[in-house]
Amino acid sequence: MPAKQPRVQFDQHAIRTWTLYVVRFVGGHYYVGITSRRNFMVRINQHGGPLGARVNRGKVLDEIIAIHPLGRMSGKRAGEIENNVTLEYRKQYGARKVRGGYDIYKPTSIIPTYTPGSTQSIAFILACLAIALALIAVISSG
Repeated sequence: MPAKQPRVQFDQHAIRTWTLYVVRFVGGHYYVGITSRRNFMVRINQHGGPLGARVNRGKVLDEIIAIHPLGRMSGKRAGEIENNVTLEYRKQYGARKVRGGYDIYKPTSIIPTYTPGSTQSIAFILACLAIALALIAVISSG
């Protein structure tokens, strides 16, 4: 088995030309990413394979939704834009359907996005109500 590749570190403040992209996988999951590669299609086509982001491994790329040249800026600024676009897609499609931004750098998801009417939101609200009622019952019985 080949050795695990070390994560490539780069200077967040170095100015590069960035491209933001959004892809959809079979099953309706989305991924928002950035790359400073000149041939950004190479990076996009890596998704789903071993060189793609961890959250996309084994998924089949369905469609490229958007490609936006961001121009020359720092990696930090490009990452901020990526995070903002990820949050916008999460508002539209739900937090469980969209990955990108902070997701690829941290083991936990980025700030949860409330999606009105989604199954996850209703389940969360019901769980909170159940906990509140249980606490009230415990307090009033004591």
